[in-house]
Amino acid sequence: DSIDVQSESLRGFQSRIRMDSYDDLADETERRFGRVWMMVPDSGRPTDRMAAVVFERTVESSGRIRERLEHYVYRDCILSDYDHEARRLVRRRICEPDDPRDPLRLGEGPIPIPIGQRKADIVKSFDATMAGPPPTRLVRDPSGVVGLHLVPRAGTKLAQEGDIVAIDYWIDADGASPIAVEILESTGDRTGLVFMKPTFNPGLDDEGRRWLEAPEVDASTWRIEDK
Repeated sequence: DSIDVQSESLRGFQSRIRMDSYDDLADETERRFGRVWMMVPDSGRPTDRMAAVVFERTVESSGRIRERLEHYVYRDCILSDYDHEARRLVRRRICEPDDPRDPLRLGEGPIPIPIGQRKADIVKSFDATMAGPPPTRLVRDPSGVVGLHLVPRAGTKLAQEGDIVAIDYWIDADGASPIAVEILESTGDRTGLVFMKPTFNPGLDDEGRRWLEAPEVDASTWRIEDK
């Protein structure tokens, strides 16, 4: 219910983030640091939403720090993946403009952004129970934090694919802010996203506008793939 109230009034969101990618086979964790922006137009159509995620720094499992720019932007039903280091752009059409489905629904996108989820969609797609406290590897102080443990319902796309075992989504106890989300895969791999200083409906500043634009790149120096 708290998530639903939060989503109903959502028009914009931004936050600093940390994404932890754990490889179970190698027993290694890579951390990436960056920011996320989301805009929700007044039309109310899920396909009109826009989101951008920018990672600027990577800490490898060895402890080595790399300044590496990665940029993901979703708008107009196209997900664009910019790898500035490799100079590679991959554009994927993930919906049609009149598609009633939500392309940013929890568990269906390449980056676990749980903002803007609706109660009806969560209940329809997952068996929901209360989650335990977040692990200290994600949240140092779990006091005042509550969460949902989400298991894909039988018959849903997620359950049929079998890649995702469960999703844990934690918010602060008053329901005002997201804290962290973690996806557990069938391989034992985990992807966790931690939110730092999240802000709702802040308006769009110049930096956010820049990353949400999905800029064109020079085809003579970049490798471009459309899927």
